[in-house]
Amino acid sequence: MTQKKQDYICVIGAVNVDIIAASYVRLIHQDSNPGTVKISYGGVGRNIAENLSRLGQRVELITALGDDLHAEEINDQCEELNISLKHSLHVKDESTSMYICINDDRGEMQLAVSAMEIYDKMTPEFFETKLDVINGASAVVMDLNLSASAVKYLCKYVKAPIFVDPVSTRKALKIKSCLKQVYAIKPNRMEAELILGRKIKTDEDVLSAAKRFLDLGVQRVFISLAENGVCYADEDSTGFVRAGKPRVVNTTGCGDAFMAGMVTGFVQHKETKECAEMGQRASGICLRTERAVSINMNLKEVEGDIL
Repeated sequence: MTQKKQDYICVIGAVNVDIIAASYVRLIHQDSNPGTVKISYGGVGRNIAENLSRLGQRVELITALGDDLHAEEINDQCEELNISLKHSLHVKDESTSMYICINDDRGEMQLAVSAMEIYDKMTPEFFETKLDVINGASAVVMDLNLSASAVKYLCKYVKAPIFVDPVSTRKALKIKSCLKQVYAIKPNRMEAELILGRKIKTDEDVLSAAKRFLDLGVQRVFISLAENGVCYADEDSTGFVRAGKPRVVNTTGCGDAFMAGMVTGFVQHKETKECAEMGQRASGICLRTERAVSINMNLKEVEGDIL
């Protein structure tokens, strides 16, 4: 029996150990280079969950964690942030998902390796045991770091509204055959192009793409346009929320912040445009910090009247 809807949001997706190395000088390949190495915890699902928590939402995060010290630290960090991991998968003798990036002395990424095979362990059989808690949520946020089979299973059996973050162009196609079961989707321009199989260049193209998503069964569409804001659409309204000219310190994590702001608007029963505005404000807060999730994320500013 599916439990009664509760006042929590279920986030299903990735938690990464991010290891970022930056050289002080011009990189010399096949040699040791002096620089800095920073370790932090990220991942689309984890970042969205943290943003939601900072916006006052109860969060159930369903992810896969390894059998290592990183998993212990992630557990401790999520506990401090009031993010529940009690329904996550803990995989014995496996490493927690890792992303390693090497930047040059200008901050430009030169090489990166991701090791995310652990998410293949989150099978349809695993999610079958979690359907009660997933369907009991007010909203379900799903990132496409999951396997294609898991994505299809969740889209078929989850009855709560599903909000999809495509994550990347490489992973976006996993949702193409399941759009009818998706309540809302938040692709960027390139991800939308790939899912729909069409070029999107002008504002008219963006509006046409948003309408196509609606025709395919999605009920709310939010197409991210980077510095140009976002296009929103539902069956009754379509338009743009422009980004303004915020001070930009860092763009990493801004899409995750947008998703959290937008979903917060949804659980507050806001109209689609208002949800887009809340997402844009949350993204603006993220832009002003070096962190992928701003410690300054707050509901009062996200609900504000000025973008």
